[in-house]
Amino acid sequence: MDITCKSSWDLWVTLPNKNTITLLGVTPNGINIKTSLKTTKKYMAIAAVTTQTIAVGYTNSLGIDLIDLSGNILYQLSSTLNPFSMVTTADGYLIMSIVRDNSIAKLKLEDNSTVFRHKVQQIEKTRGVEFIMDGSFIIGDRDKRTLNLISPNGAWVKNLWTHPGVFHMILWDVTKNGAAVNFICPSKT
Repeated sequence: MDITCKSSWDLWVTLPNKNTITLLGVTPNGINIKTSLKTTKKYMAIAAVTTQTIAVGYTNSLGIDLIDLSGNILYQLSSTLNPFSMVTTADGYLIMSIVRDNSIAKLKLEDNSTVFRHKVQQIEKTRGVEFIMDGSFIIGDRDKRTLNLISPNGAWVKNLWTHPGVFHMILWDVTKNGAAVNFICPSKT
C-alpha cells in the first residue's frame, strides 16, 4: 500500500490486493472514503502528477501508468521501472524507490526519460521516498532502519535518522500549504 496527496486533506491510497485505488478525505473527526476506483492492475506506488492525473506503479511487473481520476490508463510512463514508493517533485520529476533491485530512480515526466537509476551503496533495502523542496529527497532503508538524504542527482549525502528497534518504515506524503510531513510507523513485524 502507498499513499500520496491529491490536495490538502485528500489522500489517494492504493490497495493492490483488491485492484483498487481509494480517495480518502481526512478531517479532524477522522477519515472517510470519498471514492474508489477499480483497476485492471495491482498498483502499489502512487503519486499525484496533476489535479486530474495520477502516476501509479506496480511492483510485481515492470511499468508505471498515468491514469485519470476515473481509473482510465492515459499512457504508460515507463515500461522498465517498478517502484515500491514514489513522489512527484515540484519541478516535474518522479522520484522512486525500487525494491526489486534496491535502487532509486528519477523519471522526467515531460518526456518520460529516466534521469538516473542506480543502487546507493549505503542503502540495503529501499522503501519509502519523500521529496524536499531544494530538490533533494529522503529514502528509507528497511534493513538498516534509517532515513537517508539523497542529492538531486541521486548521490547519498548522509544518514538523517536511525530507529533503534525492529520496525517497518513507510513514508506518507501529506502536504498542507506546501509543507511536507513524514509519518514513520513502528511495528513489531
